[in-house]
Amino acid sequence: NCYIGLSLSTQSRIQLISDPGTPFISSGYSPIIKISSKVWEDSSSTIIQMNQGLVRRLQCFKISEERSAYVTHILYVHRRRPSLIIQDIDIINPSDQTLDLDFQQKTQTSGK
Repeated sequence: NCYIGLSLSTQSRIQLISDPGTPFISSGYSPIIKISSKVWEDSSSTIIQMNQGLVRRLQCFKISEERSAYVTHILYVHRRRPSLIIQDIDIINPSDQTLDLDFQQKTQTSGK
């Protein structure tokens, strides 16, 4: 039995702690899917809703001066299965252009 934490930074690896008096230990596993693009400029913002137990992230990909595509991420822990972390991803593209997006997941750390 231990506590589990998840950083929402670029590292986003699961952190484990067995006793509140000891430091976290990185598991090296990151369940979070990162979305990026080599073509479109992006910006993002993260909202933490503590009362609902949600983390929302909104990414905007600038397609032109008038148009942007949006990616929303919602991250939460399943209520009946607390060991299950769920990430809902919704992509909205109101333009006629095809989006070129990369989906990435880091599964382990290098030994450094």
